[in-house]
Amino acid sequence: MGGWRPPLRIARRTARKSLGRTFLVAALIGLPVLAATWMGVIFKTSSPEGETLANITLGQADAQLTVTQYAKLTKLPGSPLLEMGEPPPAAGAEEPVRTPGKFDPLPLLPPGTTLARQFTDGGTVEIHGRDAKTSVSLVTGDGKSPLTQGTVKVDQGRLPATGDEIAISPAFADRLGISGPTGTVVSASGQNYTVVGIARRMALQGAETIFATPDTSLARPDPTISVSYLVKLPAGADPDALVPQLIDHGMLLLPRAIIVDPPPNPYGTGSTDIGPYAAMALIIGFGVLEIVLLAGTAFAVGARRQTRELGLVMATGTALVRRRPRS
Repeated sequence: MGGWRPPLRIARRTARKSLGRTFLVAALIGLPVLAATWMGVIFKTSSPEGETLANITLGQADAQLTVTQYAKLTKLPGSPLLEMGEPPPAAGAEEPVRTPGKFDPLPLLPPGTTLARQFTDGGTVEIHGRDAKTSVSLVTGDGKSPLTQGTVKVDQGRLPATGDEIAISPAFADRLGISGPTGTVVSASGQNYTVVGIARRMALQGAETIFATPDTSLARPDPTISVSYLVKLPAGADPDALVPQLIDHGMLLLPRAIIVDPPPNPYGTGSTDIGPYAAMALIIGFGVLEIVLLAGTAFAVGARRQTRELGLVMATGTALVRRRPRS
């Protein structure tokens, strides 16, 4: 018998004979690997990219359209970016000319385009709970449109369709003691709102949130705030060609392809958070050091114990014989 079979049989016998040391060595090697893998999964899920980020941001839409209160915006040096925000008004167009929430952008888009109000932050509202008043984030949007599917996950019931209906997040439902899409919530003004669903934003799944329609009376709308729409363009329409045209009308179009594969930032302000990478490198470094100092030592001790036996077996090629227990 030659080759690797004798050493492997000896190693298996030694591992079964010293289970405690075997599990210790496995733990010393496995724990750093498990910790680094866990950090990588957490980092990737908390910082989505590509098509995953596009689904969370745009749902089923082809682009995001931001309508500002200005007649014209400053031209972009390159393609619009998700983290860039809306550009300032163009020179000579600094005075507001419209209320974004009441402006209809559909005539400026290709025929056959479909729009839906995107779920956006609407501030903070005060709600009367079981024990005391509590503040919670308000998100408004068009829950009836299929374009928003993917940006919001509905656990139970449905999203609100009228101004006196709301949906609440699971975290807020637990605070209110609501176990399903039933019941009412009382605002600070004393008005009742019917809970029709339990839902959560895909970007902030653990946040305490109320979902409402854009015409809800929970919060007073700000006429100066820009309004965002999800846009479904007809077949053959070129989103990139629409970007400069809409800039001249005070609107910013962000195509889906730019979110999936963003171009370089022309301003050079994009920065990568190296914190998660540094933490992973630290864990991996400590893991390698632990393997070298502890697991390596354990391997060396075990190898020295078997040096003579391995040498005899490899030299003679004799079949391994189990040692008989001493009487």
